[in-house]
Amino acid sequence: MLLPLAKISLKTFAGDWIDFAPLVDSGAVVSVFNRSDSEMLGYELVTGRYCELVSASRHKIPCYVHSIEMRIGTEVIRSDVAFSTRDDMGSGYLGRVDVFDNFAVCLSGKKNETRFAGTL
Repeated sequence: MLLPLAKISLKTFAGDWIDFAPLVDSGAVVSVFNRSDSEMLGYELVTGRYCELVSASRHKIPCYVHSIEMRIGTEVIRSDVAFSTRDDMGSGYLGRVDVFDNFAVCLSGKKNETRFAGTL
């Protein structure tokens, strides 16, 4: 089975960009990544806003939310991104908040393609 992945970049605390390929998850409210991703980006995990996300399987995921810049294609948006307190989020999940507010997202399973249309 092919999964809808996105090619995005997140801005580090120092101002550089690091590429990620998270799973596009229209069921996820917020984008979520691993604790180690927060560290790699230079953000101190616990300085974010604490929250507990609930997975589709009803498991609680303790996280800290940071407002950081995200680049999709040539467009840059500021987005709330949650970082789990653990490292079990795979390649991460691209959720709806800020992303789906700014882009029309088209998922094509037949073509194994994920497209983002402009800033709305």
